[in-house]
This record gives sequence, C-alpha cells and structure tokens, in this order.
Amino acid sequence: MRTIQLVMATAFISALNVASAQAVDWLMFGNGPRHDGYAGAEVLLTPQNAPTLVRKWGYSVVPYKRAHGLPTDQNARRIYAQPVLAGHVNVGGANKTLMYFGDGGGTFHAIDANSKANAGTLVWARQIKPLEVSCANLSNGIISTAAIDRSANNGRGAVYVAANARVYAWDLATGAPAVNWPEDGVLLPNLKPETEGTVFSGVTLYNGSVYVATSSAGCDKPPYHGSINILDGATGAVKTQWFTGGGTSTVPTVNGGAIWGPGGVSIDTNPDSPALFTATGNPVPTGAVNTIDYYLSIIGTRPDLSSVDWSYKPTNLNGDLDFGSTPVPINAAACPRQLVPVTRKNGTLYVPEVSQTTPRSLYKVSQYAMSTTVELSFGAVAFDPISQLMLLTTFSDGPAPYTRGLVAMKVADDCSLSLAWTNNAAPGGTDIAAPGTRLTSVTVANGLAFFGVGFQASAIAPTPGIYAVALQSAGGVGAGQTVWRAADITATVLNAPIVANGRVFTSTNAGFVYAYAIPGH
Repeated sequence: MRTIQLVMATAFISALNVASAQAVDWLMFGNGPRHDGYAGAEVLLTPQNAPTLVRKWGYSVVPYKRAHGLPTDQNARRIYAQPVLAGHVNVGGANKTLMYFGDGGGTFHAIDANSKANAGTLVWARQIKPLEVSCANLSNGIISTAAIDRSANNGRGAVYVAANARVYAWDLATGAPAVNWPEDGVLLPNLKPETEGTVFSGVTLYNGSVYVATSSAGCDKPPYHGSINILDGATGAVKTQWFTGGGTSTVPTVNGGAIWGPGGVSIDTNPDSPALFTATGNPVPTGAVNTIDYYLSIIGTRPDLSSVDWSYKPTNLNGDLDFGSTPVPINAAACPRQLVPVTRKNGTLYVPEVSQTTPRSLYKVSQYAMSTTVELSFGAVAFDPISQLMLLTTFSDGPAPYTRGLVAMKVADDCSLSLAWTNNAAPGGTDIAAPGTRLTSVTVANGLAFFGVGFQASAIAPTPGIYAVALQSAGGVGAGQTVWRAADITATVLNAPIVANGRVFTSTNAGFVYAYAIPGH
C-alpha cells in the first residue's frame, strides 16, 4: 500500500510541475518508448468535468490536397496513425503548439493546435510519394505514428517519419530537412519498398536513436521480411538492421515475420537494465517453417539488438494468427517482476513475466482468453500507475467474465491478472461496440480512459465517436462508468486519442483531426 501511495504522490507532484510549465508534448505512440498510453502530466481533465468537453476546432486534410492537385479519395484521406504534439515551437518568432500526423495519401501535416486565432490551421506540410498496393483497406502513404525529439536538429527539434522503406527527419517549425538528413530521406537497406517497406508501426526514439520496424505491403504477398532498423537520429545513418527471421542482419530465406503493432518496438528505459520488446507475425505461407526464430514470437532483446535475452513462441502456430500488437512493459506495484502483455489475433492476451536485471530472463508466460473472435487487437494495452489498472479493448465477448468493449484488469501479488470491470455502455445505455466492432487502443489520463470506435465486421452498426470512462469510483462517478462521448464524430477512429493540457485530440478515417476541451480551456 505504501508503494502505491508513493507512486500516486510522485505522479501527482510531477503532473503539477509539468502542467505549470505548460509542457504539452506527446512525443510518439503511447506517449513514450514504453508505449503504455499514460498521460501522466494531465491534471485539468477529471471524471467529474469530462462530461463538459466540447469541440474547440477541426481540421480536414482535403483543402490542402485539393489545392495541390492530390487525390482526395478515402484511402488518401484516411488517418491511421496517432498524432503527436510539441509545445513551445518557435514558428517565425511566435510560440506555438503544433500537432503532426500523416495520411494515407502521403501528406504529412503540421497544424496549429492551440492558438486562439489560428487553432486547427495548417502551418506546413510535406508530401511523399505513396506506393500502389493491392489491398483495398491499406494505403501506402504515411500510416505510422511519427516521433519527436526536442533536442535534435541542433536544438530546433525534429519529427521523424517513416514510410515505404524510407525514414525522414523534418524541422519541427518549418518542415525543412533536419541538419545532416537528406531531402528525400534515408532508404533502408535490403528491403523492397513495394513489398516489404511498409511501416505500419510507429517510430520509437531512445537515447538518440530512431527505431523503425517494417511489415509487408500488398496483402502479405512475398517477398517480404519483417525487420527492426536503428538509425542515428543526428545523421540518419543506419546503425543496425535486424531481421525477425533468424535475428541477424542476414536477409532470411523464409518470408514473413512482419511487425504490425502500432508501437513497433517498446523500450524499458531503466538505465540499470534497459530492454527492447517486440512481437512478430507468422511465416508465409502460413504453416511453413513455423519453428523458425523469431517468427510468430514475443521477443526481449538489448536495446542495440546485440543479444536476444529471451523469446516465446506459442504452441498453437497454425494459420494467420499474428501478434498484431505491441508488447508494453509494465511495472505493477504488486508484482516483483515486469509484465510485458501483448495480444494476438486468436483472441488471447499473452503476459510474459520477465526479470528486471540484465540479462533479462523469462519467468513464465500466462494466457488469458479475452475474445472468441479472431483478430482480437491491433493495438497495445495501457497502464495507469495510479489505479494500477491495465486497460485494453476487445472486439467480441470472450469466455466469462470477459465481455467486449473496454476491459480493466488488476495485477495480484503473484503477478496474475484478474478482471476489475468491463464496460460497453455509451451514455444513455446503448452499446458502444456491436460484436466485431474494432475499438482503438486506450489512453489513460488523470482517472480517465479514452478510446475510439473503429470499423466493424458485423452488419450491426456501432455507436461511433470517442469515449471517456472513469477508472475508479469517486465524486459520484462509478468505476467503469462512461462519462463522455464525442457524438459529433461520425467516421471511424483508427488510433487512440491523445490527451494534453486539458485537451483531447483525435483523428478519423475521413481525414479529420479534432480537439476537445473543457470550458475555459
């Protein structure tokens, strides 16, 4: 109990300090290299005032595209990735908060996120050439979350963007190439952009390095080989290329092993025992050489990829049952080991327990049948260190007691997970998700869980929008109670909202970005 109280006090003081300095950065997917979705600086939004959230502004990608003769079809407008945010950016002498995101047509947008007069307007944009793919539901423009390094680019800051086997670094304020980076980005070696250059996962930054994981293009049509690439953030030089097939720099002979999780790789930045985690897809064709390392596996390595400390391959290997999620390192107060939960398309949550000293070792892997529907999640779990709850969304009802919607789980002192509560009720009592409705990953902020409604695989229409749910009972609000819905959103949402300085930001499948705030903010 004392440990939890100390965590709460430290987090609260830290949040007050950050809020007073108006630091509003959201630097990469899930708000940091762990990708745990925790908005620890948020103190303005509460379960009590969240029902008053109203739209402050909206931005559409279409006007810029039309003005520059670019396609505006659905694939070109679609925003797959979570936006990122940088405060205190000097734009022509003015101090601005800018939001950055790419779209399916290859346009990368930097927009004013909070000026009184110009919020929701374009500051700069860059255009890359998208690749043509044969998948109707996949655009090969920019579909991964960017990452921001405030100290890069001679102190001006840089935003790193990856797409189609290339990595770009652009000045935060102007969009010009960062110092020492080429205009047309850095081409990753040994990859065929048209088949294996797709970067579905977000860029991760750690210790001055840029981590980019690759998947496949063209509906998993070979040849393709999943990889992790480490670049020097200052120059773009490729320092390491590591293929998931075999775990070396040698291009595998077997296709597959794509990395599909939205965070790509997650990194525990503990200076005493830093570690990298990822999860991979199956070999292609499915069932071929499924014993090859490290296809269809959860992997723990050193951050420089010099050594694999542990890996885990499930016993049921048949079929196209990728790990479509990013492992998230969690240090729960009740558990002496680190948990690294990750979901798989067969409806199962896998929870490796690993040591926290170098070299890391795998203690055991627990499994929880969360859903009866294939394709449980292409997201990542979130963790709230205050309530000590782990949050995830599921697409269908699972074995009792798990039901579709938002699921909150608590960690016991033996490191096992148990259900705290589930919620699938919109304000007014209607279901948030019909069976088969995809929900986004979760962002947790000051006692609230935020998530959005994605596309549906059933004939029953979902209740669209983004939602806020209370994590614990307090002030007349019950644990698991939905306190707000952005009902003005009618398109699907493909990634978790972000929360900073009392504002909630989200993007949609129709090419819009919206900002919501409580009155007076």
